[in-house]
Amino acid sequence: MSETSKLKHAAEKETNLADSLIEEAREKISDITDEARARGEKLVKTAKNKANDLWEDVEDESISAWKDAQTLVKKHPGPAIGCAIVLGGLLYAIFSRDRD
Repeated sequence: MSETSKLKHAAEKETNLADSLIEEAREKISDITDEARARGEKLVKTAKNKANDLWEDVEDESISAWKDAQTLVKKHPGPAIGCAIVLGGLLYAIFSRDRD
């Protein structure tokens, strides 16, 4: 074998080794990204489910609070009107101040 052939053969061997290392790295990166994507999708799904549960709880609590307020006003209409007038006066005083 001539020196040129030896060098050419060594270069091909190194090229093949580099190609196989690159392909192995691509496969590992692909596996890592697939795993990360799956984890991310799982986290998003979990967060979405928790948010939906929380929203349902808030809806239930707000409906309950509204019904309680209606019951309280029906039981005690006079004090409820008085509280509304006082609260309205306070809000008027707060928001109608001059902004010098």
